[in-house]
Amino acid sequence: MAQDTTNYNLKKYEETDTTMASRLDQNSNMDVIDAELANRLDKTVGGTVAGDVIFNGDITATKYSGGTLTIPASGWSTDGAGDYPRYITISIAGITADHWVEIVITKDDLAIANDAEICPTVEEVAGGVNLYAKKELSADVSARYKVVI
Repeated sequence: MAQDTTNYNLKKYEETDTTMASRLDQNSNMDVIDAELANRLDKTVGGTVAGDVIFNGDITATKYSGGTLTIPASGWSTDGAGDYPRYITISIAGITADHWVEIVITKDDLAIANDAEICPTVEEVAGGVNLYAKKELSADVSARYKVVI
């Protein structure tokens, strides 16, 4: 016999239940999930995801924001340390060391970034992120960023 879940009344059947009703309820369950996801997501381009996000197994009030940025070819410093001796701080308003920032290079500029061997990770700092590279960029690089708030 089917039981309902607590929050969304999804049907839960026993493994031995193979009735047509259980198959139809699976479709009904998908409709409930689809509707709930649609209610939680702000579909505007460049907008923010609304609602709870599961992060490391916990439901939190985490939201995403993002935008575009330019990684300049000039203005980099060299500290000579580690595998990526060149670095630059890219300003992103409101960022703290507690945020999680992901940067994605645009397809058109990927060859430039690959030639400079930009580190695939960033270091979040107050007011932006530090990027690291092995070599100089030959030109400015366009990118998009996503911030977990």
